[in-house]
Amino acid sequence: MAYQTAARAAKDLGYTNVKHLSAGITGWKQAGEKIESGDEKKDSKN
Repeated sequence: MAYQTAARAAKDLGYTNVKHLSAGITGWKQAGEKIESGDEKKDSKN
């Protein structure tokens, strides 16, 4: 699965706190968490 490949790549880059968010970005936004897109920082509450 794609998330497993991405998690493995992140770990290979040295990240140690890698988690799978089953609700995806939609769940993250619904929880009111901050998101960033490209060079522009955005807050999902806006």
